[in-house]
Amino acid sequence: MSEEHAYEQLVSKTRAGIAGGADDELWKTRIAALLRTGVARGEVTLTGSLVRPDVGASSGNLLFSARFDDGSGERQHDLVLRYQPADGLMNRYDMGAQFRVQHALADAGVKVARPLCLDHDGSLLGTPGYIMRRAVGVAPRQYYYAQGPMAEADVATRQALIADMMETLAKIHALGWRAAGLDTLLGGSAPENSIGKEITFYTDALRFASAEIADSLSGYERWLHDKAPRVTDPVLNHGDYQPSNMLFADGKLVVVLDWETARITAPESDLGWLMGVHSFARILGGANNIADMPSDADWLSAYERASGRSLQHWEYHLAKGAFCTLLVLHVFGRRMSAEEFKPFTGILAVQEDRMRTLFKAAGATL
Repeated sequence: MSEEHAYEQLVSKTRAGIAGGADDELWKTRIAALLRTGVARGEVTLTGSLVRPDVGASSGNLLFSARFDDGSGERQHDLVLRYQPADGLMNRYDMGAQFRVQHALADAGVKVARPLCLDHDGSLLGTPGYIMRRAVGVAPRQYYYAQGPMAEADVATRQALIADMMETLAKIHALGWRAAGLDTLLGGSAPENSIGKEITFYTDALRFASAEIADSLSGYERWLHDKAPRVTDPVLNHGDYQPSNMLFADGKLVVVLDWETARITAPESDLGWLMGVHSFARILGGANNIADMPSDADWLSAYERASGRSLQHWEYHLAKGAFCTLLVLHVFGRRMSAEEFKPFTGILAVQEDRMRTLFKAAGATL
């Protein structure tokens, strides 16, 4: 299904801006330089070819193996380079922030790949980036209710996966982000007012892609700013917490990936976004979706059990999540011609109808 699905065209167009101009031999030279500076004692030898995974459309990723001594003797290490794209999906990137978030979470025992070394200014790699340990697992496609670990699992395993994902999210939200030095993330300097910064992050990205579409949605943007609740319990948010940003193996979550939208804000923000992505996943899966799809309530109740929290201002956050996911879908289309984007106009219409319904339920009169 993945090779024929229209969504793959959208991802392919977005990934086209990631690669940049470096060839593989140049990448190998640069990677070895960063490893020598960061973790290796002595020489570094990259073995085999560089592999570009066929998932992900935000930052660049190269899978590779290298032989070096990290202080415990010379051996082969399976690693990943994550780097700032030449022309990525979003208009803001901070690879150093991603490195620090993953480092803090790995130290706290959360399921993330441990980062090893950072090139914050691109002086070694030619672009900012960092190297991390490679985790082994399957990354679901965006239509995860039709194909992949969630769809292929039996009901009991699927419920256990949901519990695992929500327990992991609860651990992310429980991290002491100030003590971990993450107050420089978006929202961290004035977390009580962080929701406004979150909204602006997405509207800026859409204006970067299409000022015309951004202007057409400006009424919703103003309402969200005007009605934004004060954040009384700010937490570390992933920003794009969903199954297609995770690796799974043997019926379990292995690691959470893709931390470029990490921020400090209300815990409900991650969940409102997740509900918007679920809606998108169901549309993409269509007739191929499993018959016994979990409900949104299944996910939310699992989170509340894991975290001990009760969701606050939920109707607002649900509407905000619908707005922000719709904006990102528009951003995805910025490299496509009108003809190429036609298959997705119906999906956008359904998502926009859902957004309007949720804004109305939250009390908006637009």
